[in-house]
Amino acid sequence: MKNEFSIGEISKLHHIPVKTLRYYDSVDLFKPAMKNAGNKYRYYSIEQFEMLNSIKFLRYLGYSINDIKYHLKTKNPENFILSLKDYRSAADEEIKRLENIKGFLTERIFELEHVIKDMNTGKVWIKEFPIRHVILIKEKIRNIFDLELNLRKLENDSGLPPSIMIGRVGLTISHDHLAERKFDEYDSIFILNPNTPPADANYAGIFESGLYAGMAFNAGHHEKSGRYYEKIFQSIEERKFKIKGDAIERVIIDDFITLDKNKHVTEIQIPVMT
Repeated sequence: MKNEFSIGEISKLHHIPVKTLRYYDSVDLFKPAMKNAGNKYRYYSIEQFEMLNSIKFLRYLGYSINDIKYHLKTKNPENFILSLKDYRSAADEEIKRLENIKGFLTERIFELEHVIKDMNTGKVWIKEFPIRHVILIKEKIRNIFDLELNLRKLENDSGLPPSIMIGRVGLTISHDHLAERKFDEYDSIFILNPNTPPADANYAGIFESGLYAGMAFNAGHHEKSGRYYEKIFQSIEERKFKIKGDAIERVIIDDFITLDKNKHVTEIQIPVMT
């Protein structure tokens, strides 16, 4: 019975790249068991197959090279159980992270597909929205400098990772300013649907559930949104609704998605009641 296997044969039998086997050899994890006296090549033995299967299994579970080496060296059942529990906890965290990513991807796909459709119709819509949790800072914002500075302040003071902000940042105009037709000043900046609560509860907020009147349009910058508010107001009056809260404004498609400014999309949402 054959009991000498070259690195190429082991690679084919176990579906492991030769490069990986050489790496395992270099870090003293899995080394050839014998050396041929004639050609001085090193070979693996069939008795090593079980060990290699164990290594493959542990790598599949996410074990590090060092943890595998430690287990193969000690073969301690109690320690192995503890390590399994540690890797299970890590798996739970990774599942949670991936679920958050999946939720964000689903949300963004739905939003982008529908906001493009809404912009193409150019019409004011009335939609029902669920309650939405936000993290926000109430500051007067009059230009891009105010926006960026307050966004950094919100990021730093709330303890949020920057990664959750892409596509979720928006501004609000107060109910009072809407009544005054004052659209050149925003009253807060927010991050919609954060994955994690803020470190400071003072930054937590919500957008109430209910009906919202709004529209999607190509404005390019927040400063150019004023005339679209007038269109929404006209539709609200025609439908005999009343404004009941602050307006929400977000640039949903910007330079991050496309450099074609003609394809940038801003959306306004204004809470209304009958």
